[in-house]
Amino acid sequence: MHFLITQNVDDLHVEAGSRRVVQLHGGNRVVVCLDCGCEFARAEVERLAALNLSFAEPSDFVVPPCERCGGVLKPAVVFFGESLPPRKVAVAMEHVDEADALLVAARGDALASLKIDATCGATLSAAADAVRSARSPA
Repeated sequence: MHFLITQNVDDLHVEAGSRRVVQLHGGNRVVVCLDCGCEFARAEVERLAALNLSFAEPSDFVVPPCERCGGVLKPAVVFFGESLPPRKVAVAMEHVDEADALLVAARGDALASLKIDATCGATLSAAADAVRSARSPA
């Protein structure tokens, strides 16, 4: 596999060792300022927990301001109704255009040359095993 395009926001692909990844919907371990665009590691925004030690209602929830400009912070993910970041879409499409083949583990049946009707986990594990076997010296 040369490149991975995912809608997942949990960074599990990176944790599993993938290095060439586009997370189309962003990543939930980063927060972004809606005013200045500055990004912070979510772990660095520990003030969130300190400001909300005992909140009981969602209306009581306090969002810390951006340390740079005082603006509003949000997780750096695409929420329902938001547009995908154009640059991420462009990078993903460049890799799709360069690919000799695509493995799609989602809807795309109408475009598929081959459809395997099975669970993703079992199918992808079998495919990985087959690739490892093919690369092993006989």
